[in-house]
Amino acid sequence: MSNPAYTYPTYTASPVTGDQLAAVTPEAVRKLWKAGVDTFEETSDFFAEMEGSSPLSLIQTETDTSKGAGQSITFTVDSGLYGEAHLGEDLFIDSSHYEELRLGTNDLTVDWFRHSVRFTERTEEKMGMRGELIDRVPEKLGDWAGRLKTEKMFMMFREQTPAENQISLDTGLNWNTIVTNAQVMKRWGAAPADVARDPAGKTVRAYTVIATTDALTSLKLDSDYRDILKSTKDPAGAKYIFSGGYTPMDGHIIKEYEAIEHDGYGAIGSPLNPMARLGVAIPSISNSALNQISGGGSDLDPSNNLIKPMKFFPQYAYKVQAGVTLSPTPGSFYVAIINPPNAATDPNKYGFYQVAAVTSGGTTALANDGVHLTIQIALAATAASATGLGAATVTTLGTVTWDSSVHSTNHPQNALVVLVGSDAVPRFKSLIIGASAARRGYGKVRNGRAVQEHEGGFVRDVFFKTVFGQAVRQNRLGRAPGVLVIDHKGVYAGTPLPTP
Repeated sequence: MSNPAYTYPTYTASPVTGDQLAAVTPEAVRKLWKAGVDTFEETSDFFAEMEGSSPLSLIQTETDTSKGAGQSITFTVDSGLYGEAHLGEDLFIDSSHYEELRLGTNDLTVDWFRHSVRFTERTEEKMGMRGELIDRVPEKLGDWAGRLKTEKMFMMFREQTPAENQISLDTGLNWNTIVTNAQVMKRWGAAPADVARDPAGKTVRAYTVIATTDALTSLKLDSDYRDILKSTKDPAGAKYIFSGGYTPMDGHIIKEYEAIEHDGYGAIGSPLNPMARLGVAIPSISNSALNQISGGGSDLDPSNNLIKPMKFFPQYAYKVQAGVTLSPTPGSFYVAIINPPNAATDPNKYGFYQVAAVTSGGTTALANDGVHLTIQIALAATAASATGLGAATVTTLGTVTWDSSVHSTNHPQNALVVLVGSDAVPRFKSLIIGASAARRGYGKVRNGRAVQEHEGGFVRDVFFKTVFGQAVRQNRLGRAPGVLVIDHKGVYAGTPLPTP
């Protein structure tokens, strides 16, 4: 018997139209809309496959629909029992004979994250939500939500992991580093996570290495990695929670993160490999006037406060959630600007710059305001001191000496900007994570929708809203055994930058 709450339209083999969708009740369309957002959120959220309620999941999740803005979801953590045994006829006489249960808590704060798009009735095939389905609004907002969650997780690992869980290498990512530091994590108490099931249904557990495509280039070239790869046989029939062209080896599985240089207006790269496209051409370096590297490429709109194309580079006061903003430690870092092969001037050459805050006469230009990086020192053909907010030029910067066949201080719009070290070799972050490396909490709303109309309904604003939070898992003593952050050198294939 049909449900009287629904009116079922008659569908044909032709493409679904707004008229057909108009026959579906608004409640059903809302469900379709949310399902669309959920699907695309999961597709674009790098960590979605790693979520699970079990403590042996890579990312442990908890949903509490009673939680809203600024409220906390509490996880209880406890230590094991390690006291000496009573032997023979030893009695339990007083409180000193009983071992204390040592308990602690981790609080994960959730808050609102919202976004909105605006369109008019004229842009729809059929007004209302029916048209939104055709216009791919759920897909776009779902993609945005997934990218947001991925970005927040990577920034959390990069900026909020305890110092003892971070190491820096003077080499590229290599197999020995992975094996050695996974052993260190075992000593900390990090368990390998559930990552697969074998044909018999038994759990396969492993540590997971997360690295960008470019960061993995040096690993693929590592002789130790290639040697063990030759002798490794992947368990036949095992079903992994994710796959991606890397064979699980010796209790380790590699998950590649593809930081695509998308064509939208926004930050490219990722917190693991900051990069940007130059928004304003740099014809030369001034010793007396402010020199800034603007992000955003040809789409740069200085009046658009929503877009922060430089937010993945160091020294930016990144907003984690409402009321929580990172406070960068003052300092400097290096970037390279790579001219494209078809540049009118100095094709396929690169500029090398030190970025830091510059102050003169009571005016300060931040090292990174999210849109611009401030050049403090530039590698150039001639040396000169800086005056005012200008940049000093030097013939040797870091360990790099000017070479006119390789270097330039003239860069066209859309030249590629990347993070490098003092030797101009690209720098990356990679992760090794075990069970419950981090926790995600979802609150009272997940992928919700609201609409506001203007001008008699002709103009429509569609708002996306979700409540969630993320935190590195800590044990009772405040240590984070489940994650290691590796800062290392790497290769951007096809660029003139030095290699490790």
